[in-house]
Amino acid sequence: MIKNKILFNRPYIDSKDYLIFKKIFKTQSINSRGDFTINCEKNIRRYLANRHCLLTSSCTHALEISALLLDLKNNDEVIVPSYTFVSTANAFELRGAKIVFADSEKNTPCIDPDDIERKINKKTKAICIVHYAGFACNMTKILSIVNKYQIKLIEDCAHAIDAKYNDKYLGTFGDISTFSFHYTKNIISGEGGAITFKSKKYYNKAKIYLQKGTNRSDFLSNKTNKYTWVDIGSSYELSDLNACLLNSQLKKRTIIKKKRLEIFNFYLSKLKLIEKKGFFELPIIPKYASYNGHIFYVVFKKNNEKIKFQSYMKTKNIMLNSHYECLHLSPYFKKNYKKRFKLMNAEKFARNILRFPIYPSLNLKSLQYIINSTYKFFNIIHE
Repeated sequence: MIKNKILFNRPYIDSKDYLIFKKIFKTQSINSRGDFTINCEKNIRRYLANRHCLLTSSCTHALEISALLLDLKNNDEVIVPSYTFVSTANAFELRGAKIVFADSEKNTPCIDPDDIERKINKKTKAICIVHYAGFACNMTKILSIVNKYQIKLIEDCAHAIDAKYNDKYLGTFGDISTFSFHYTKNIISGEGGAITFKSKKYYNKAKIYLQKGTNRSDFLSNKTNKYTWVDIGSSYELSDLNACLLNSQLKKRTIIKKKRLEIFNFYLSKLKLIEKKGFFELPIIPKYASYNGHIFYVVFKKNNEKIKFQSYMKTKNIMLNSHYECLHLSPYFKKNYKKRFKLMNAEKFARNILRFPIYPSLNLKSLQYIINSTYKFFNIIHE
């Protein structure tokens, strides 16, 4: 047995990241809107087909800015997936909107476009979709829906940096798109996020929300000789200290993605025999999804089998994690919304998904050990 734990996640930090920290400490530029922040925004804008970009202190805060930009009223509804992180829904709940939960697709944890359309009515203001595990949602269907009903589209791309729908990057479809650079993501800044826009009007408004409701951006651009309170907002900016790490990480996007995809594809090939035996299902990747290796998961047929397997792997010093609980079954939703309903696919994924370790520093010896331990649990001989 391997003595050291195989952690579920380990950030990819190398010597270049350390060197860039030396540079920022030398300049002492650690506040917001510094050179590193501006440079990162330019790089992200270039990569995302010239969309306007602002760095934020988290993807959660980027989603909250999205909700502010929608100018939501109490009767407005926003459709979101139930199988997602709480921030996807909470951002709009904070602005007084009614949250409407949609199911996942049958074969992927991504939101089901057919269920979206079933739940649209005159009160629907926006849809917020999540590209789970870096697998693209069905954008052809979703774009058809938002165009048909003239509603706004928010892309939650927390998992989706460097992933595509056909040949187009995720994060370039929505009226507003948000990204995460949390330390668990492919590209990191410790904590951090970004928000991007098609519209310059949204971009200019977001700068005010980002900077505590002030016109500080105009002040920094010498458009006014002092800045003042002009609208609502909060402290949503990323510090240049975080942006300096992000700047270094963005330069390694291709390397990081390549390493993660190698591990993802290793799991995919080595675990096919167990799938054939019927113990779990491997990820089903739509033909239109060009994925980024963010998450490798399996879907167990039975929840108790998943729990036993996870416990067994822990005894082997291998850390596996389940994932989201369905938000429509959460204590908050039950307390504040009267409706009770089933979302069969989302509930299946919440019960039965188990995620394997996947990060660039995971070596072949550890990967082989994970595979061997998995086959041993299921009592299957493999070559």
